[in-house]
Amino acid sequence: MEELQRVFKNFASDGPLQRAESLTGIFKQLEASQFGLVRATYQTAIQALELPMDHPLAQAGMDIARLIDSPPGTINYGGHGNAYHNRNHMFEVLTGTTALISLHVEKNCSPPLDVEDKLLLLTAAVAHDLDHNGKGNGMGANRKPLLTEQHSIDLAKPIIRARYSESETDRFEKDFARFETLIAATDIGGGKTVAAFFEDFARYQAQHVKEPPQAPAPELEKFANALKRFPALPEMCLIMQDADIIPSIGLTCEWAQKQDARMASENPSTQRPDGTVNTAGTIWFYENLAKLGSQAGKEFQCNFDEIKKAANAREEAFLKNPPQRKLIV
Repeated sequence: MEELQRVFKNFASDGPLQRAESLTGIFKQLEASQFGLVRATYQTAIQALELPMDHPLAQAGMDIARLIDSPPGTINYGGHGNAYHNRNHMFEVLTGTTALISLHVEKNCSPPLDVEDKLLLLTAAVAHDLDHNGKGNGMGANRKPLLTEQHSIDLAKPIIRARYSESETDRFEKDFARFETLIAATDIGGGKTVAAFFEDFARYQAQHVKEPPQAPAPELEKFANALKRFPALPEMCLIMQDADIIPSIGLTCEWAQKQDARMASENPSTQRPDGTVNTAGTIWFYENLAKLGSQAGKEFQCNFDEIKKAANAREEAFLKNPPQRKLIV
C-alpha cells in the first residue's frame, strides 16, 4: 500500500493526464491482490487524509470492507462472481473518492469538507454496491430507480448503527441521513442523475410550485430534505457520483476499453449481435451521463474528451467494416 500512499500524496500536484496514469496504474497493480484489498485500501485512505480511525464511521467502514473482502456467504457483500460490480469496482471507487477528496482540499474547493464529511464519503464509497445483483436497476420501462442502491443502504445500516452507542442515536441519524443520500446519488441511470432530481425537487420546495418541472419519485423527498439540511452535502453527492463514474469510464483510452469489456461481459445488453462491445452505447453514456459535476472531478474532463474521441473512432471503424462473426451462445 506504499505506492497507493504515494499516489494520494502527489495527486493534487500532478496534471490530469498524470493523475489518470497514476490511478489506472494502481488499479492494474493492486487488483490482482486476493486478500484484504478493500480493507487495506480503506485504512490507507484514512491515513492519507489524516482522519481518526476511532470514529464510528471509520470503524463501520472497516467492518464493511472486511465483509467485502470475505468469501460470499448468505450475502455476497463483495459481488464475487460479477464481471464488473465486484470487489475490484469497490476498490476503484474508494480509491477515486480518496483522490477527489484530496483534490478538493488542495484546490481549496468550496464548500470545505470537515472530518465527518470525508469519513462519510469514504464509507459510502466502500458500501455503495454491496451484494450487487450484476444487473443494475434495469432500463426503459423495466427500470426500477434506486433498486441496488437501496439494497446497499439496507445492508449497511445495521453495520453502521452497531458502531454508535445507545446514547448516540441522534448523532447516528444525522450521519446516516447523509450516508444514504450519498449512496442514492450513485444511481445515474435513466438519462438523468439522481442529483439532478434532487435539484428539481429542492427548487420545487423552495418556490412552492404546484407541479415541479420533473417530479421526483416519492422516495427522493427524504434525500432532497437532507440536501437542504446539510450545506456540504450537494457537493459531496457530486464527488460521490464522479468517484463512481471515473473508474467506470477508465480515465485513459486503454483502461476505458478494458472497463467496457467488463461491463459488456456482465451485462449482455451492452453487446452487439457479433459479441463486440456496443461502442455507440458507450458514447451515449459519455454524452448524456458522464458530465463530471464536482469541482474536483472537472479536472478530469480533458481525459473524458480523449476517451470519447477514441470511442467515436472505434464506432466509425465498426460501421465501415462490421465483423461477420456471430455470437455463439
